[in-house]
Amino acid sequence: MKEKEKQQLVSAWIAAQNAQENSSEREKNYWAISKLFHLTIDDPETSWDVIIQIHNSKISESVRGSLAAGPLEDLLVDHGQAYIGQVRNLAKQDQLFKQTLKGVWLDCNDNPICEEFYQIAGIDPPFPKGWE
Repeated sequence: MKEKEKQQLVSAWIAAQNAQENSSEREKNYWAISKLFHLTIDDPETSWDVIIQIHNSKISESVRGSLAAGPLEDLLVDHGQAYIGQVRNLAKQDQLFKQTLKGVWLDCNDNPICEEFYQIAGIDPPFPKGWE
C-alpha cells in the first residue's frame, strides 16, 4: 500500500470513528474500518504502520479507545508474537501509547503474549488465566 493510500485510510478511519452511528459521514467512511480490520489479518505490517499513524494523529479519547479496542487489539490477537517487541519499545518511549494499551483486552487463556502485554501496559488483565 502506498503512503498516500495509507494516509487516506488513516483520515477515513478517524472520520468514521468521529461520526455518529448511522450517519452519512460514517457510511461514507466505513470502508476504512473494514479495510483496517482486514489488514490486521492479511497484512499486519501495513496495519501496524496505519495504527501508528492513527495514534500519532490528533484524535479524541473516544477515537483512541476505538483504536485500542479495535485494530490494535485485533493485531495483537492475530499477530501478537510478531509485534509484542514493537509494542514494548513504543510503550517505553511514548506514554500516550502506553496509556492507549489499557484499552486492549486480551484473553490470557488463549493468547500466549497476554501476560507480557499486561506487564507492558502496566495493568492487570481483565481476563486472567482460568477466568472462565
